[in-house]
Amino acid sequence: FGVLNLGKYIGNGDETDNKHLFVGDHIKITEEHLMTTITLTKTEDIDFHATISYLDDTLSSDSSAALSADLDLVIVSPSGKVYRGNQREDGTEEHYSTNERVIINATDIEEGDYEIHIFSSVPKNHENDLRKLIEFGITLYGPLDKNKEKEFVKFEKATKCIPLEGQFNGQCNEETTLNECSNLRYGRSCQTGAHEFYPDFPREVYNIPPYG
Repeated sequence: FGVLNLGKYIGNGDETDNKHLFVGDHIKITEEHLMTTITLTKTEDIDFHATISYLDDTLSSDSSAALSADLDLVIVSPSGKVYRGNQREDGTEEHYSTNERVIINATDIEEGDYEIHIFSSVPKNHENDLRKLIEFGITLYGPLDKNKEKEFVKFEKATKCIPLEGQFNGQCNEETTLNECSNLRYGRSCQTGAHEFYPDFPREVYNIPPYG
C-alpha cells in the first residue's frame, strides 16, 4: 500500500523503450512550489498528457476538509499559455481530487520548453508532518525531446512565478515564487474573481447544481 507507480499503468503502445514516456515516483512535497522543465517537439499525431496522483493523509476523524494536502498541477507553454489540472471549465484549480491531468492536443503543442509546476497547500499547524508523509507520482507522455531530457522526472524548488492573468489582478512575490492577488481575486494566477458580499443589500437566493 502506498503511492501508485503510474509508469506501470501508462504504456506507449507497442514501443517497448517508452521513448515518449517519463515517470517521476515518490516525489516529496518539500516546498510549496516545485518546478521542472521538459522539451516537446511538434508532431501531427501525438498528444501530450501529464498526470499526477497522490495519497492524501487524514488530519483527524472529525475533519471537515475535503483534502488534508491539496496539490495543484499547472503547466506553462513556451508562449506563456497556462493549463491547469483537470482543465475545469470555470478556469479554477482542482480542490477535490488527488488525481489531476492535463491533455494538450497534438495540434496545439508548441515546440520548445514547457514548465511543469506543482503547488501544495497544507494546514499550517500540520505542515511539517504532512510534507514528510505525502509523496506524489507523475507521468509525462507525448512528443518528448529525449535529446534534452533524462530518464526520470526531477523537481526542484521553483525559481519563478507562473504567469498572472491580467496586469492588475496581482503581482509576483519573487521570494516565494507565488502570485499575490489583488482584492477579490484568487487562484494560482489570480485568474478568478470573487463577488463582495454586502449584508444590507437586497439579495436573491439561487440554487446552482453541483459541478461535475
